[in-house]
Amino acid sequence: MPSWGAPTPGRCDLRTLRADDLDWSYGTGAPLHGTAQDLLLLAFGRRLPPGRLRGEHEGRFVAA
Repeated sequence: MPSWGAPTPGRCDLRTLRADDLDWSYGTGAPLHGTAQDLLLLAFGRRLPPGRLRGEHEGRFVAA
């Protein structure tokens, strides 16, 4: 797994990533739900269209 490093808009520090379509989760903290594909894009710094993620502070990872 990648090192999350310093907090940046595309990083998932202090979050638990939980895939809705697979039995997979990673991390600690407030859960952020989405498809495995979307969570992988998020882990590599991509922002997602609105409605693709669910969880506390999901807006931090949504493209404008």
